[in-house]
Order: sequence, then structure tokens, then C-alpha cells
Amino acid sequence: MFDSVTIKNCSFHNASKSNCPRSISDLPSNILLEPGDYTLLSRWFRLADYKVSCEVKRILEAGRCPNGHMVGDVFGYPDDWGRLCPAAANSIYPYIRTLQARGILHGKDFIEVCCPDAANPVVFKITREKMA
Repeated sequence: MFDSVTIKNCSFHNASKSNCPRSISDLPSNILLEPGDYTLLSRWFRLADYKVSCEVKRILEAGRCPNGHMVGDVFGYPDDWGRLCPAAANSIYPYIRTLQARGILHGKDFIEVCCPDAANPVVFKITREKMA
């Protein structure tokens, strides 16, 4: 597991604490993390260091999205999340959270993902930008 004393004494709202790890990579190398630990650690580390947005890049096949999405539409996460079709939102959510939480997908700060509509698949480009 991890050093819970260090984590419990850390407040991500108070960045002035020098002993506060700011990311999982700041933890000592002798700490072993199991899959469930990342969920717990996300409460202590700021995951919102990045602004994530989704842009409609292409609509394949018939070229018409039944939910009215058009090429060039941009959806910010989480502000515009309610405007996305539920099927598309469900498909792209894991990529959004990965990019937001400092994850790397194929060595880039973006990824293109397709919604599950077989007749009119919408291709979204999910991009992250470092917040100031």
C-alpha cells in the first residue's frame, strides 16, 4: 500500500505544503499501488490540472448524426457534458478521465474516438490542455 500518513496530512487545496505529493509520480518509489489504490489517491491529487474538450471531427457512413451533432461542434468537460448523446458520452468518458488525470494515450495529449452508432459513427477528437 502507500504511506497513508503522508496522504492524510496532505490537502490538495493547500499547495504550500512542501511534503505534499502532487501526483502519483511524486510518491516514493518503494510504494506499491494496486488498482483500487488509484481511486483512493484520486481524492488527494488534483485531477483537474487539465482542461479536456471533445470536438466532432467526422461523421462517417451517412454523415448525419441522429442526435444533431455536427462537424466542428466542441464540448468541454464537464461543462457541456449534458449536450452529448448518452451513447457517445459513455464511449468517450474513459478517455476523457485518462487525459484529465495526467494519463498518456499513445504518447499524445489527444485521441480520436468513435461513438458506437453503427449507421452514423461520429468521430470525436478528445484533447487536453494544461490549465494555468
